[in-house]
Amino acid sequence: MSERDFSRRALELTLKAELLDKEGLSEELNELPFDERIKLVQEMDRLNAGHRQTDPDLPDLTFEVKKDLAGQDHVVDIQMRKERSWWNPLRWFGFKYSSRDVYDPPCQGLGEALLGQTCDRIHSHYRELEEELSR
Repeated sequence: MSERDFSRRALELTLKAELLDKEGLSEELNELPFDERIKLVQEMDRLNAGHRQTDPDLPDLTFEVKKDLAGQDHVVDIQMRKERSWWNPLRWFGFKYSSRDVYDPPCQGLGEALLGQTCDRIHSHYRELEEELSR
């Protein structure tokens, strides 16, 4: 993926996350190999931080990465966090932020542990082979 395509795709996906489009974001991210997925999510986080400087009411993109046994990183969760208003009583009881899940990793039903990460690796490898064969 060229640098220009990468930047354009990161911006599109950041906007999907900010609009809480879970299905669209999950579908597009899961089409990518897991190493590209992590780079894209890191760029999305950077873009979201820039967007929040101009519009502080936007939610904050947070993501979680876990390593598999081979030391490869996998994105396991992306959430949009927003500070609750002062008038919201949940804020008074220690729940200052509300979170919305905006990403489902491939093979989510298998969990975030070894089985889910192995499935993600196989899924990613299958996509790479598919691309090679279509050339």
